[in-house]
Amino acid sequence: MPVEIQQIERDIFLLEWVGEVTIAEIRQSHEDTLALTVPHGIEHYVHIISGQRLGRVPLQMQDMYKVLRNYPGVVAIMGIHVPAIGHVLVRIISKIPGSVPIEVHNSLDDAVARAREILTTTLTT
Repeated sequence: MPVEIQQIERDIFLLEWVGEVTIAEIRQSHEDTLALTVPHGIEHYVHIISGQRLGRVPLQMQDMYKVLRNYPGVVAIMGIHVPAIGHVLVRIISKIPGSVPIEVHNSLDDAVARAREILTTTLTT
């Protein structure tokens, strides 16, 4: 499976993108996350996406934006092990009005710490 999902904490999920990942697989990973959150009443959560084993992502910005808009429970996306082109994509997507915070971090620990901050702010406002 090109997107492997691991629940790190109640409302933080690590999505490992493996090999060549398609938009359909990314969309399915969001559906799979929903299947983990809905039964437990988790309304807001963060995706941490690891590109450590990523081969290629053959998609357009428009496709990624549509996926993000269809899953309002995702309150932020953190990237780790992001290739250079990923940094460019993050800057572009994060400028789109209504986009969730998208950030790149140096380590899983940093991304989890930031995810906790965002979730705390989201849940208290």
